[in-house]
Amino acid sequence: MHLHLLKTKLNLISPLVCLPFDVLQEIVRQVSIIDPGGRAGDGGLGWIKVGHLCRALRASLFNMHSLWASTICEFPSAYAELAKRAGDVPLTLTMDERNSESRHLIPPKLFDFFVNNLSKAKAFKVREGSRSRSLGLMWIGAAMHLAGRELPLVEDICIDVSPRTALELRPNALDYTALPMITPRLRKLHLENCWMTFSPTTLVSLELMRSFRPQEDTLPPLPLFIDLLRQCANLQELQIVQCMPQPPALNNEPAMDVIELPSLKLLAVWAPLPKMLSFWEYVNIPRSAYLNMGCDLFTVRADMQIFDQGNEVIECYTDVRRMDFLQSLGEHLRSDLTLADAPISGASFVEGHDGVEILVLELWTSSTPPSHLRDQALRPRFFTNHFSPRMTIAFDAWPYSTTSDYQGFIATLDVAWSSFPLQFIRTLEIGVVAPYTAQQWHGILSRFTQVESLALEKVSSSYVLGAFAKDLIGPDNFLLLPKMRSLTIDLIKFSDFQKLTDWSVQSPGMGLDGFLDVLQYRSQQGSPLIDLVVKELSSYCARPRDMDSFFLNLDCIVSQWRVGIYIAQYASNYSGWDNSEEYEGEEVPEGDEVPP
Repeated sequence: MHLHLLKTKLNLISPLVCLPFDVLQEIVRQVSIIDPGGRAGDGGLGWIKVGHLCRALRASLFNMHSLWASTICEFPSAYAELAKRAGDVPLTLTMDERNSESRHLIPPKLFDFFVNNLSKAKAFKVREGSRSRSLGLMWIGAAMHLAGRELPLVEDICIDVSPRTALELRPNALDYTALPMITPRLRKLHLENCWMTFSPTTLVSLELMRSFRPQEDTLPPLPLFIDLLRQCANLQELQIVQCMPQPPALNNEPAMDVIELPSLKLLAVWAPLPKMLSFWEYVNIPRSAYLNMGCDLFTVRADMQIFDQGNEVIECYTDVRRMDFLQSLGEHLRSDLTLADAPISGASFVEGHDGVEILVLELWTSSTPPSHLRDQALRPRFFTNHFSPRMTIAFDAWPYSTTSDYQGFIATLDVAWSSFPLQFIRTLEIGVVAPYTAQQWHGILSRFTQVESLALEKVSSSYVLGAFAKDLIGPDNFLLLPKMRSLTIDLIKFSDFQKLTDWSVQSPGMGLDGFLDVLQYRSQQGSPLIDLVVKELSSYCARPRDMDSFFLNLDCIVSQWRVGIYIAQYASNYSGWDNSEEYEGEEVPEGDEVPP
């Protein structure tokens, strides 16, 4: 009795009672994001517990029918009750085994409810996890009965079947002859490792993907593929990853065969290079659309094998078709009239991207990042806030060899320089894995006379950094990158030249004083470095007191700097200095940053 009176009193005097109804609903929405509960959270009630606080919140919660409708499948034990609370609001049905923290598989009864209520759904998603193939098997069996079925409310469909399930059930998972679903409101469609025949006339976003390299007989038939794309007049985003048949050459009257996509804003296609070249001839897209093109040339790895001291390597091989494709994309970009308002301001040329043998070329503009901006954690820090991607081109399995002269990257850069408007870029990212000489570095950097910010990514060789840093001055004291004010470097391996070891003679780095001399010279020539970031500095063979002196001098030359320093060797390796020398000062833990 006392507890009942206390709850009644709290409901009368609670500050929540005085809040407007729409504010209470916004509180509930925010709580549902922070603590989703169910399969999307820790398996508990999550945001539903908000209704236990007071009658005002409980009343507002019961009236939020759209919130109940979007979380029905997240609480498998109560889906029937949640469906009642959703009322007549169209449902959002999600079967996701990939991100479930509760680690419970989809129960058959919940899946039956899912299938039986598709006609009431505005969106439904099936994402199979790797722990079990039960969801993929259940979906493929149910999808056979969706052919020709009317789904009047659905706007968003996402089906993601695991590659293992798709390969084992190929005839059923990839039925290209079934009748299309009747979906008059469908706006977004994502099909990965599976197929559902669909009507594309209302689509705004289409994603056809394979997460494995498919066989040609498992891809959509070419007539069906071309016919579907021709009906996508309203399409704004098109992504095709390893799901494209080989288009034939255009007829003598190309205007009759070209696929018009007038509303397209994003085109992302990853396919073997021959398919990419043919597809590019077929499509006609707006010049302002963002392009993300990935070209695979897997035959290089099989055809160009040599052996260097018993180790298999790949000889440097620049395919002429790659260069032709770059030039074709350059012509497409140069014809874009919007470049006058948002010119190319940044460029990225990176080898060995994300740990894979690949060459990635990216062009950036100074504008508000669009919704399709990819993970910003991969970008240099000056790309994260003020730049948005304009074009991305990737060549998978980019070949190089320890016996070659590494001209493939430079040859590609030459073609890109002549194909794209790069003369006035202000931000440049260079990432190479080959040990270029100082002369090659000079050839790479000397053309970028307007660059203000430079990032060296994935350059881990001390020899490369040493050659590049010493060549910043250039021959005859000609200053490379005269307008550079910001420099970001992944890794620097300094060597103390006063006491060289056998290892450092074989792989010379740049001494602390040498690096400071370069920065000091730039400052004296009227081109001081304002901002320096070194993500990791390895001071192998350097005396601790010399490191202290280095940071003091650096503070006098560079206005703003941030250095992550690795000095664990101070405690275990004394090969670079006299053992009797004592280091006065507190040791910085491994991986810590030394403040300016």
